[in-house]
Amino acid sequence: MWTKRDDCREVIKDVWESSIDMNSPDGLAEGLKRCAADLSHWNRNVFGHVSRQIQAKRKVFNSLILQDRDGCHGAKIIRLRKEINDLLDSEEIMWSQRSKALWLKEGDRNTKFFHHRASERRRKNTINGIWDANGIWCETEESIAAAALSYFENLFTTSRPSRIREVICSIPTRVT
Repeated sequence: MWTKRDDCREVIKDVWESSIDMNSPDGLAEGLKRCAADLSHWNRNVFGHVSRQIQAKRKVFNSLILQDRDGCHGAKIIRLRKEINDLLDSEEIMWSQRSKALWLKEGDRNTKFFHHRASERRRKNTINGIWDANGIWCETEESIAAAALSYFENLFTTSRPSRIREVICSIPTRVT
């Protein structure tokens, strides 16, 4: 979504043109760090919060429409409508990237759906609790960790190893 904007390209171009030594790994790593920092700064200060910009422009748009009884604000309304549509496109791309919806079709502005998908994935990947070996439901982070640790300790230990000599003999010796 950023790369569609010319000012973003300028930020990237300025960083890479001002980099000192691009032939060494350290110089490349420093260039990447500076590029990431400058893009982060640009995102906060120039690009900003897309949803807030949409709301602000819609307020101006609505007030212009109410004031435009004689049609003298037509050019401003058209320009503002285009800016709002561009911001909506950016918001759509942002949510589709966040929700990892690879099947997004060009022009679909269903951002509520994509927001829901991203939130749903976060809920789905959260462990709320597990049953321990004694059949007790564990919900706290500490009890979940203890139950998982106990499970794997029990899984990978045995009280009566059998034929251990055969197993050890079949492993090749590297150090004599």
